[in-house]
Amino acid sequence: MLSVRIGRRELLRQISLPPLKSGQMMGLIGPNGAGKSTLLNALIGVYRHVEGEVVLAGREPTTPGYRDTLPYVSHMPQALPQACALSPFELLQSALHALREKDVRRGDLNVGINALLDTFELGQLAHAPMSSLSGGKRQLVGLALALTKSPTLLLLDEPTSALDLRHQRGVMEQLNALTSLGLAVLCISHDINLVSPYCQQMWVLGEGACIAQGSPRSVLTES
Repeated sequence: MLSVRIGRRELLRQISLPPLKSGQMMGLIGPNGAGKSTLLNALIGVYRHVEGEVVLAGREPTTPGYRDTLPYVSHMPQALPQACALSPFELLQSALHALREKDVRRGDLNVGINALLDTFELGQLAHAPMSSLSGGKRQLVGLALALTKSPTLLLLDEPTSALDLRHQRGVMEQLNALTSLGLAVLCISHDINLVSPYCQQMWVLGEGACIAQGSPRSVLTES
């Protein structure tokens, strides 16, 4: 059971997520303020005072250095900083340089960066300042950045909220292809119609507690 309290305010109350399985996507839905982003932040160790036990990649978020010991877990926040002066290419290059060994050739890294940018139709904007990009394009860069780790678990906070319909579908199809290769995905979304066809499990949060869980068919009822 996971609970998060800041001062006297209880943000999450006795949350018990089922195991996130390889090759599956779990949708996390609920109204604003329900605790969805708080749950993701608790999983990646943002909060120091977490009540209960959470195990991610075999470790607990309360363990010292927890956030540095999750090499196979990537988190995509709701938005990247708008005032960033770097380009998408430079952001991905910095991330890959930090992850890869020093003897990897620059040319090989650049090929991987360009391929990742092309996956999300960002090739023409590779060297544009992030500050000049629309919210939707920055969102796609954020997703590309999360995938630089080649993670086995991807935690996504509203990955399509700023995108048009075509790009929303493209992102979900790309995630679906990755789950078919074994990636586990936990995805927050307000767009139930968009995410539910791709999910094997869905969770509904309300006022910091789970109010429904199960398959999309069992969760998305009239009640």
